[in-house]
Amino acid sequence: MASLKAPVIPKRGVSMTSMRAELVTPAPKILTSPQLHALLDILTHYQTYAEVQLFRNPETISSYGYPFASQQHNHDVTPSYASKSTTPLLAGLLRSLVLPLPGVRDLPPEFWHIRFQGLLSKLGEADLSESYDKGVLGVRKTLATAASVIHESVSRGILGGVPRRPKRDLDGVYDRSQASELLRAWEDVIHELTYGTLIDDLFDTATASSNLEDLPPAVLAAVDYVIIHVATFMHHVLVLSSEGPYMLRLAEMVHKLIPYSAIRQVLRIGNVASMLSGLTKLLLAKMSMGSLSNWIGLTRNADDGMNLLQWIISAVLSADSSEFRKTAENIEKAKDGPPKELLAKIKEYISRSRDIHEKTRAASFDSPTSMIAVILGARQTSLTIEQHAQCHEYLSACLAIRDRDEITKVLCRHKPDHFTQAIRDVVNSFEPIIRSVHEKVDLREHLTSIENILTDLINTSKPKPDPVMISNIQSGSPEAKGGPTETCAPSIEDYVGLLMKARQLVYNLLHDVLSKCPEVADQYRSYCKDAFKTFSSGLPYVAQHPRKSRQEPSSDADSFVTAVEQIQIQVESADKKGEHGEYGPNPTKEKINDASSKSSEDSASLSEWRQRRGAAGALSRNLQTLFSALPNDTRARVLTVVDSHVEYLGQLEELSLNRMQHILDDMLPQSRSEAANGITNPGLAKSTTATASISGPGMFLSRWQQLLDDTIVTPDVPGGPLRRGKDVKHALAQGKTVSSATKGAWDPEALTALAESGVPTPPEGEKIVVEAMGPGFKALAADLVARMPA
Repeated sequence: MASLKAPVIPKRGVSMTSMRAELVTPAPKILTSPQLHALLDILTHYQTYAEVQLFRNPETISSYGYPFASQQHNHDVTPSYASKSTTPLLAGLLRSLVLPLPGVRDLPPEFWHIRFQGLLSKLGEADLSESYDKGVLGVRKTLATAASVIHESVSRGILGGVPRRPKRDLDGVYDRSQASELLRAWEDVIHELTYGTLIDDLFDTATASSNLEDLPPAVLAAVDYVIIHVATFMHHVLVLSSEGPYMLRLAEMVHKLIPYSAIRQVLRIGNVASMLSGLTKLLLAKMSMGSLSNWIGLTRNADDGMNLLQWIISAVLSADSSEFRKTAENIEKAKDGPPKELLAKIKEYISRSRDIHEKTRAASFDSPTSMIAVILGARQTSLTIEQHAQCHEYLSACLAIRDRDEITKVLCRHKPDHFTQAIRDVVNSFEPIIRSVHEKVDLREHLTSIENILTDLINTSKPKPDPVMISNIQSGSPEAKGGPTETCAPSIEDYVGLLMKARQLVYNLLHDVLSKCPEVADQYRSYCKDAFKTFSSGLPYVAQHPRKSRQEPSSDADSFVTAVEQIQIQVESADKKGEHGEYGPNPTKEKINDASSKSSEDSASLSEWRQRRGAAGALSRNLQTLFSALPNDTRARVLTVVDSHVEYLGQLEELSLNRMQHILDDMLPQSRSEAANGITNPGLAKSTTATASISGPGMFLSRWQQLLDDTIVTPDVPGGPLRRGKDVKHALAQGKTVSSATKGAWDPEALTALAESGVPTPPEGEKIVVEAMGPGFKALAADLVARMPA
């Protein structure tokens, strides 16, 4: 019997004729370069974060694939590995860039499938709380989303590779006062690291000269580009984030507990074996009656205490927990607080199993209603609005205490002690490198430099004594009316100045090691060449040619690139369908930034740079196949979202470049006069203007903020609507204390609102692309990673 088809009913206001035309007209199957690039951006963005979230479950690490075992074994059993990873993007980066690193590649297999895997599994089993439960984003959510966005950027390079272009002249003229020139320098440096001889040139220059300015002009400009982006990231984490002052307090506590003087004394020992033994004893030795009785043989599993590193972790988390305990105790003692039996029920819930926690969270989400309403059930109806809020604060404080206790238990008190043994494995693996460096380089000087940099970072992140004017690019925008015009908060320029100081100190360390330890330099030179070969061809080639993936580029690699370029011919023909073409408007036809007209003749304009980045590199063919296989109606919906995303990325690029230019103008007021006197590369300098930039470049910042804003958290009232991260991103959990120097010094919410003015809103509907193509993309990535050389 033939299957019956439901009749097509036109939507209200839509004629049957137009609907038939819509159904009959096929959506295009060939994507343009910008569309492929946008499609890869969407898929990697959501896939990477989905993989990060999977690590909430203890089983995830067992399905990660090499080097983590599918089942945990003891030392005597050969481990087996999952054939295909459930977290392919994370696994791809680990295998291609981390595992081949000198020192890391010499770690014993037990480090990965016993020690490291054991720690990750136990942290998963600890059932740490979610942002949803506490109603705030928290430090773990903030850092996890930041790491995810950075990771996805690297993953796109690994998957698609770097497009090959003609050789770039890195000794040409780069005007370091222009954002477009810094961008050009960055692109040229990445290209020559991947396809040219720049790796050898950098190692040779750093070996021969202690003067940073001897590096090629393009490299110096690219360093400025990196510094401004890193400074923006640091400012966003430590100043604009509501968790910033809290993280600064934790960092300051750890910094004070590290025994720098004792480590310097150990580094004075000339004999390498004695020095390593002394350093290991200082950091890892456990001194307690339990450790003594275990060593003598009187006991076998008595608590042997903690080593210095574990003691620092425990002391910081314990001090943090004490503040949350005060919050909980204050609620328990409050005169008009919630009844004691209801608080006891909340405590009982916290101690229950993961299954109960997940069911409670699901019930709160599905209702939707607050977590407190689900935990207390019908008894919560007797609570006032104020008492309900106090119960939620109590739940948040108790969860925070439990989280810190569980982390301390896993890292500091777990038997067997995977943490201590993992540190010993790392020391033993890096011993040849440490031995070579210690014999020829005085590390005490560089340790002092590191200590000073960290001290300067903490001091820079504290309020300024006098307020300064906020830069006009924020305060002058229409959206920023009514916002603050001056602030005591650190500015991006302050962090740029800090990094400029650290830049020379880092270069001094590199020069000392490379010039005095040639065997170490050769190891890292070879590693860098191999690492950038991954970016030269992309993961599809590495997967198809595992034996040649770490050799010099061959004719096979060239033929593979040629094959990939065949699909690009179709893509380019799609690009040339006209301004509006048969596939609709092309959102990438954007104006060239005025600053790019000042570049030299061989420089690419901003629009040309965007076209170079177009498509998905070596992955273009695969994505094109996935897209073409979609049903016509699905393909049309996906295409609409992708076009919106192309426009969104273009707006972010333009905004990022403008913000970078504004910082350069603030920090380089003397550049014009120096250029007029023949100095064409003045570089970044300490700002001499009394202004503060609170927003900087970096498309990743907007993508990071999108993850935070989209985070779902519990309603704050019974029967209330679900909230998003954007509703609570400025809230700090009760009990979290900040440094007395930063407390109340600035308003992160007001500054963030100012910094976000003018930022384009992410297009809606990206989940349509993820639902339609996400599974296929994940399967593709898993297949490519599975064929990588182990």
